[in-house]
Amino acid sequence: MMTKAECTCGWSAYSEDRPNARWRARQHRSTIAVSTADLMSLVMLISEHVIPLSLFPALRNLDDAVRTAGNLPAVEVSTADLYPILRQANRPWIYRELPYIPRLIAAVEASDRWNPIGMTDSVKGYCEFLASSHGLEMAEWTRRVTPTLAP
Repeated sequence: MMTKAECTCGWSAYSEDRPNARWRARQHRSTIAVSTADLMSLVMLISEHVIPLSLFPALRNLDDAVRTAGNLPAVEVSTADLYPILRQANRPWIYRELPYIPRLIAAVEASDRWNPIGMTDSVKGYCEFLASSHGLEMAEWTRRVTPTLAP
């Protein structure tokens, strides 16, 4: 009924059929070259924030890649490690002013255009953040920013 893709590194993922499991395994093995400076900034930023425990192995792998890169301008990392970290980092109100996150997302999405990063938080969460940053409740903020149509 279900198939499972596995790797010697300990990674595994269930799939609905064998072709999907093979696709997941290929995605797990694929690597991408990214800027060492951008990756180092991302690792430092994410390590300072609360993240799900399931992301710690990926963060550790990215940190190891940055440490072994030294002064090289680019580093080769697994998309299986970079994808979930970027998905966690792609939050509109927290990281919108950091230029390296869009660059890393563009690099990953260019390597796999069928699997976009997307945002982990909803538009509603962003609107609630904006309302609270202005000291307003969500209903009051919505009332103030919603345009009214003249009769």
